[in-house]
Amino acid sequence: MSSGAEPSFAAATNTLLWQDNFDNRGTDAAMLSSYALMNNESGIHFDATGGLNGSGAARIDWAAQTSSTCLDDSHLMERSFTPSQEVYVQYSVRYQAGFQYDWNNNRSSSLGCVGNAKKIMFLWAGSGSRFDFISENHALGMGSDNDHPLFNQNVGPVMSDEMLGDGNWHRYTIHVRQSSTPTAKDGLIEGWIDGVLRWSWPNIASNASGGWVLFKMPTTFNTGSPVKQSEWMDGLTIWRP
Repeated sequence: MSSGAEPSFAAATNTLLWQDNFDNRGTDAAMLSSYALMNNESGIHFDATGGLNGSGAARIDWAAQTSSTCLDDSHLMERSFTPSQEVYVQYSVRYQAGFQYDWNNNRSSSLGCVGNAKKIMFLWAGSGSRFDFISENHALGMGSDNDHPLFNQNVGPVMSDEMLGDGNWHRYTIHVRQSSTPTAKDGLIEGWIDGVLRWSWPNIASNASGGWVLFKMPTTFNTGSPVKQSEWMDGLTIWRP
């Protein structure tokens, strides 16, 4: 378990698994060629100046849900890496000011959609459950598919959806270690937002084994986005000790 200080990648001591600063790509196709995508993906774009300090970024445009069937909507960037029992994931995000992560404030919509979750990032395991980072029931949580509810922010000040969706850049740093067996209570989840430790859950079962093998982000809106809105991603680094 860490001392609470936000970790960062150090080439001399860590093993890089994947890195992308989304700069100098020129086109959507050039940026997305490094990733597996959903069929007919059309909502992820290269933004030459939308990133940190005016650098390049990946911009994800969410269309407002217009169907009374309230279908889920997904934009996925997937990348596999060397299977690793312990990984760190760090990247920065900017959500359009006033970003809406669920239908919490839209219950009177004539569509009747009641989706309660915006998936943020997944890690897939060699076998067993995924690791999930989700805004669910209007709160940020981490854990496995077996954890209901997900592990909440249990140290430091709580970051709310409204604080996260203020139109400014925010940095996620996530540290996860699989347990020695899927059900052994010796796994670990740690998470920082903007350098502040907010999740610290030692002695948990990962419900997974075989190492973490790929990531997917920014993933899915349950029953679609309540409004037309965008988010940006930059500075992605994934490593292991």
